[in-house]
Amino acid sequence: MKTPLFQSLRVQLLAGAALLLAITVGAVGYALTLNQRRSLTETMIQTVVLQGRNVALSGEKSLLRPDPEFELCPLVTRVMSEVPDIQLLVVADRNGVVQGHRDPSRVGKPFVYEDGGAIAVASPSVRGDETLRESTSAYLLATPVFGGTSKVGTVYLTVSKRALLEQQRRSLLLTIRLSAAALLAGLLLAVLFFTRISRPMGTLMQGLDALARDLSFSIVMPTRNEFRVVADAFNRMAREIQGAQRELLAKERLAHEVELARQIQESLVPRSVADAGRFEIGFHYESAYEVGGDYLDIIPVDGSRVFFVMADVSGKGVAGMVVMAMTRVLVRQFAGSGSPPREVLIRLNQALAGNIRRNMFVTAFVGVLDIDRGEFAYSNAGHNPLVVYHEGRRVATDKRLDGVPLGIFTTDRFAETVADYSTSLAPGDVVLLYTDGLTESLDTARKQFSLQRVIDIATDQGHLGARHLVRRLVAAEKRSRGEAAQADDITLLAFGIAIRERSAVGSTG
Repeated sequence: MKTPLFQSLRVQLLAGAALLLAITVGAVGYALTLNQRRSLTETMIQTVVLQGRNVALSGEKSLLRPDPEFELCPLVTRVMSEVPDIQLLVVADRNGVVQGHRDPSRVGKPFVYEDGGAIAVASPSVRGDETLRESTSAYLLATPVFGGTSKVGTVYLTVSKRALLEQQRRSLLLTIRLSAAALLAGLLLAVLFFTRISRPMGTLMQGLDALARDLSFSIVMPTRNEFRVVADAFNRMAREIQGAQRELLAKERLAHEVELARQIQESLVPRSVADAGRFEIGFHYESAYEVGGDYLDIIPVDGSRVFFVMADVSGKGVAGMVVMAMTRVLVRQFAGSGSPPREVLIRLNQALAGNIRRNMFVTAFVGVLDIDRGEFAYSNAGHNPLVVYHEGRRVATDKRLDGVPLGIFTTDRFAETVADYSTSLAPGDVVLLYTDGLTESLDTARKQFSLQRVIDIATDQGHLGARHLVRRLVAAEKRSRGEAAQADDITLLAFGIAIRERSAVGSTG
């Protein structure tokens, strides 16, 4: 006869085992439910955003025509008939007047997007110029329509959350059923075979603990019963979670590699320049992305000559940085050969043509400064106009030079377009080189900084020296751009004969 104390202990052990299994299954099921809910929600948001953008893209040309409603109304009607979950679809022009509506009588009337107290939604799928709101029953999207580089209208889209809520409900029911099935199997096994399966239970608990630390771990059950089924279910769940983690780690590795590329690129940009005697040098480099495609280099050739390079790779990001690094290696190889600037560009084009992608090219300006003679010899390959400040006349002018970008044409055709130039620099004269990230910088109204503004600032500030001019141009561009994002790399280089000693030479940023 079993004592009450022994019977009570067994009941407690069984209850404890059942409770532990229930907590474990519930926790995993809850985590999976949250993950599935987030995934389904983000997929729904992506679908809504893509639908809005597709309508914006389809209606872009129509908004530029005199009677856009004749194309936009049929477009709206067709889209709403194809996607039943769309509750509202309106295309308005830049003045907020309806130009596309399912109800033609609404065309030509001002449109007010009534969100009904919907709250804003933050999602990586939504651009900065788009707004997405969420109510209890729908998503409300407003996405701009661009004609070229300017906004010509807005697409307003309201999509029902009915499908999303149904998917979430089914997902929740499936998770509940799976969790309930796993829990029921565990309880039955605990009640019927507690003594026999005490060891497999320990194995299972150890495996769950290992999975909590390492999702690559697999629970191996020595028995062929429900505990193996439970273990396999946890293994499958762990593999699914591990797959999501691998994707996240891959993104983190990519971000780390981009950061390494950025550090490598920063190491390629000059930090300081040896004293150039009577010459003053100032420069600035700022990438718009993690890594950029602008190239600036200042290479001492011998005791009296300095080789200057400024280039702009058409591609941005890591691809642009790779071509930039390739160009730097080639330039440093050719710069010390004593060849004229034109010959250096020809050799660069010969090396780059066929070795970079067809849709990429490099604009470049190279020049050799003879410090003793005050002579600057240079050549250009499709780069921006040269700006020179003349101290004697207190005016800055631009010089537009011949030449096509590197990497496009064969050596013979390229050689026909480039030429050697030279100029003498008087005390106080300043030569300014820059990339189009400066002149094409856009403010919040999408107005360019412009070459003329560069010339005006050089005229006004050039008498204060090269380094001061670079600082003023950088500050002026930042003020002009305001809150607008930097769209392209910005690189500047200025040098000239100092009227008085300016021996400190280095980077301005």
